[in-house]
Amino acid sequence: MQQRGTLIIREVYKVMNKVFGYCRVSNKEQQISRQIKILKEEGIDERDIFIDKLSGKDMNRDQYQLLKKIVRKDDTIVFTECDRLGRNMDDIKRELEWFKNNDVNIKILDLSILNSSGLEGKLIQSILIELYSYLAEKERLKIKSRQRQGIDIAKKDPSKYKGRVLKKLDGFDEIKVLIDSKQISVSEGCRRLGINNSTYYRRIKNY
Repeated sequence: MQQRGTLIIREVYKVMNKVFGYCRVSNKEQQISRQIKILKEEGIDERDIFIDKLSGKDMNRDQYQLLKKIVRKDDTIVFTECDRLGRNMDDIKRELEWFKNNDVNIKILDLSILNSSGLEGKLIQSILIELYSYLAEKERLKIKSRQRQGIDIAKKDPSKYKGRVLKKLDGFDEIKVLIDSKQISVSEGCRRLGINNSTYYRRIKNY
């Protein structure tokens, strides 16, 4: 309710260069008081502090999205730490780009290099966006490399493969011979084995 009141006040009085704070914890059991205390020490009114008690795995958080609707050009949003914004590097990069494109200043208290204003601040923000792009791409390549290594290990030593192993079907070889020789249909063979046609063809592909 107090955030909605802030929006109404801004529309009436056209308040400029406002400073907001944003806090986040991963669940309702975690304490938010430390972050609020730090933001209040920065001179931010408690009514202008937006709080989410949700995971940082995505950006679909109610109070954060409301803050983005309220914030205007040349306003500032203060975060205590970068991971209060989010945990995913791609998401953080996109949000930093949004702030930059909308001329919204951000201040991350544990990342003092980002807290410059004016042209210097925008330049540093652009550099940080590129850095997060690099880190996100590096993380993706690392994941792909690990997957590739796992596949290579599995090919060299099947005993180390931890994926799903198809269960052996009793009588499958005999039924396959009957189907191949056209003594019975695929449907009849599947009925005898207790499987459907797609399962049969999948097993044939890996036979």
